[in-house]
Amino acid sequence: MTSVDDIHIREATIEDFDRYFDEGFDELSAGSRLTRFFSVMPHLPESVRKSLRELDGVGHVAVVGFATDHVDDHHPEGKPVGVARWISGGEGPPELAVTVLDEFEGKGIGSVLVRALCDLASERGFDQIIAFVLVENTPMHRILQRMNARIIPSDDPGITAYMLPTS
Repeated sequence: MTSVDDIHIREATIEDFDRYFDEGFDELSAGSRLTRFFSVMPHLPESVRKSLRELDGVGHVAVVGFATDHVDDHHPEGKPVGVARWISGGEGPPELAVTVLDEFEGKGIGSVLVRALCDLASERGFDQIIAFVLVENTPMHRILQRMNARIIPSDDPGITAYMLPTS
C-alpha cells in the first residue's frame, strides 16, 4: 500500500505529459475530473490538452509524484500518481492546480505535491500562489488551510479563492 514515503517527486517534463497524461486522465473518476477541471468531461478539449502540455519552467511548471512501490516496464520511476502545477498569466501570482489519482487519494500525496511546488515557486521568485477551489472539494480546502493559505474574495459563490505563501 503506497504511502507518502513511497513517493518520489520531481519537476515534470513535456515527455512526462506525452507518456503519462492520457493514462492518468483515464483513471480519474467523474468527481475527480469535476474538482480538478470544474467540469465533468469524458475527454479534454484539444486546446486544454495543449495548454497543459506547454511546460516552460517559468510561467508554467509542474511537479509529478511517482509511487516507487509500483515500478514496472512502463513505469520505470514508479506509477505517476499525482501532479501539481502553476500557470502564470503574467499579471499577479500564478494559479495552482493539483490532481491525485483516485486510488491514491487520502494518503497525503496532494500535500507533498503542493509543498514541492511551493518550494520550486519560491526558488523561482514567486512568493505566493493563488488557488481556486470548488466549495465541495474538502480535501483541497484542508491542504490549503494546513499550509496557512488565506481566503481571498471570489466572484463565484461556488468557488473559494486562496492565496498560498510559497515559503
